[in-house]
Amino acid sequence: MARTFIRIILSALAFYFVFPMLDGIHMTGDFVTALCLGALFAVIAWAAAKLLGLIEGLFALGTLGLGCLIIIPLNLVAFWVLPALALKGVAILVPAHFAVSGWWPAFLGGLILLFINVLTRRRTTETKTAE
Repeated sequence: MARTFIRIILSALAFYFVFPMLDGIHMTGDFVTALCLGALFAVIAWAAAKLLGLIEGLFALGTLGLGCLIIIPLNLVAFWVLPALALKGVAILVPAHFAVSGWWPAFLGGLILLFINVLTRRRTTETKTAE
């Protein structure tokens, strides 16, 4: 839970300080607006990832596993493109406070947010002790 709040705060900092420096991304408002935009981005990215996982699972089951030959390479592409799509989704939902003028700025902003998400991701290499 704390990682989620840290991720949203870092995303808000990116919305407030970094994105105005990029050509094609415009944000109006104060830090509270940036905080709301960061939370909205987190929700959209989470929902898109879950939907993509559901579609991938159904496709893999429907093709009796042969679809994994297509799904696995597409997952590598989706890993880079999904934050840009979520950023465009935020711009569509809140056009009064946030705008992205093209796919290249969305891709650059998505890479920044992807970097934040990778930094705050939970590491699963921790071993559990036997009880």
